[in-house]
Amino acid sequence: MGFDIEARSGDVRLEAFVHGRWESAFGVKQLTLDEVGFTMRLDPKAPMNTLQFDVSALLEFNSSFISLYGHFSTSGDYLLQATFEQLDFNGLNDVFHHFFQDTLSIPDVDIHVGAATITIAKGVGFTLEVHDLKIGDHTASDGVVKVGTAGVSLRANIKGDALKIENVEINNPFVDIQFGRKEHGTKTSVMFGGKVLWEGREFDVGVHVYQSRDPKQQGLEFTVYGQFVALDPKKGLPLKDLVPALENTSMSELHLQGAALVIASADDAELGALTHSKYQIRKGIQVCAVLSDLPTVNKIVGENKGQSLGLILRAGWSPLAGFSLDIFFPSPTTFHIGQGIITDPISLKIVLGGTPQLKIIGGAFIPVEGRKEPLHFHLDLTLDALTASATGQLSAPGGWRNPFGISEQLVIGPDLALKVSIVYSTFFIQGPSGFGFVGGLKIGKVVGKMEFNIEEVPSRQLLSAKVENLDLHDLVEFANNVSPVPIARPPNVVSFHEVSLYMCPAG
Repeated sequence: MGFDIEARSGDVRLEAFVHGRWESAFGVKQLTLDEVGFTMRLDPKAPMNTLQFDVSALLEFNSSFISLYGHFSTSGDYLLQATFEQLDFNGLNDVFHHFFQDTLSIPDVDIHVGAATITIAKGVGFTLEVHDLKIGDHTASDGVVKVGTAGVSLRANIKGDALKIENVEINNPFVDIQFGRKEHGTKTSVMFGGKVLWEGREFDVGVHVYQSRDPKQQGLEFTVYGQFVALDPKKGLPLKDLVPALENTSMSELHLQGAALVIASADDAELGALTHSKYQIRKGIQVCAVLSDLPTVNKIVGENKGQSLGLILRAGWSPLAGFSLDIFFPSPTTFHIGQGIITDPISLKIVLGGTPQLKIIGGAFIPVEGRKEPLHFHLDLTLDALTASATGQLSAPGGWRNPFGISEQLVIGPDLALKVSIVYSTFFIQGPSGFGFVGGLKIGKVVGKMEFNIEEVPSRQLLSAKVENLDLHDLVEFANNVSPVPIARPPNVVSFHEVSLYMCPAG
């Protein structure tokens, strides 16, 4: 450091300057100043307990310099400031590059950064305050920029009493912008926050804003996320507090852990930096949570081993329809109904209206004699306290052709319904207590109805059919289609009002 002292008109002028660059200036790590100068005028007759200097310096940003001015005291206090009329994103990038020799990730959202002030002061080090900030159409108050190894962060209150994003009103709003480091591959995220009032409950929420992934749709998408506060955090939030219709049912003791209100503008919405579990998020308003175990589900799936199933609830909500309660397993889960029947990956649903019911939704593959590929049915299994019953519809549109290899002319369906009955106490030993098909039947020109009950012992399995209003020729044609022995066609002199047929596929 060099200095110069000059006496003039009874005052003494002291000037000092730093040779070259001053690294870690004023003890601020990675802050480098150029052309640092100190100037002071003093009266030799006055007490000199503390000396205060005017300070000037240059701060380099991306091959350009800005001028800093302030003061420095021998007591250790110092303050330097500089003002930008228009900082913009490039200016923020330059500030970050000065400290970490890296660039920031470009945001997806339109961010305008106008006037800003740089301050270097004792106790706070380097700070950058933004005075003109806009995010899309929303204007923010002054905000402080923090520069760190992870990138640049900026938080500011939104002007006005409330922020409205589409039909969601957020009170006491603020914006939090996290500029990621390009070299590290971290994205820049924009999150609004504040308080949302929904169904008489107030939530502290975050709002993640991002560019739409749909190339056909221009503009921004958003996701609102807010946690419920449970009176008993260990037990969680009672589901019946949200859905009073579950009171006095077998589901009245269900509780939610990590319950959150989520409002999304698109399916499979992004959450950004918001704290969340791996919930399946759909467009609209929903409550997502980890659900306490359902004893009936443990019984039917056979996983009651003292471990939680980790079921995830998605409760979609609308002002007119109320809640739609869907429950998902954390990983694809199937179960064996018995007699070689296995389901698709299943999900659960609580059906409201009248008496609430718990259902398993999925599909079932049913192996049958004379067919390589099993029949596939859509499955709807209703779970009661002690028993369960299922209905299902054949998924193949053309019906079941040549059942059990009886005849190529024989078609069961296309409407073919599955019926299953389960008693929990005997299910894992004996399988279903009832299992069969009901549907239409067609052979040649003859149309009727059929019923088939599946038994453990094949010889007990019986296919019964009922056909109405057919003549003798129809009956002979029917017999010739299912019998290897041809029957001669007699005169058509007899009509039948109703014919019942019985066949044992096992012979």
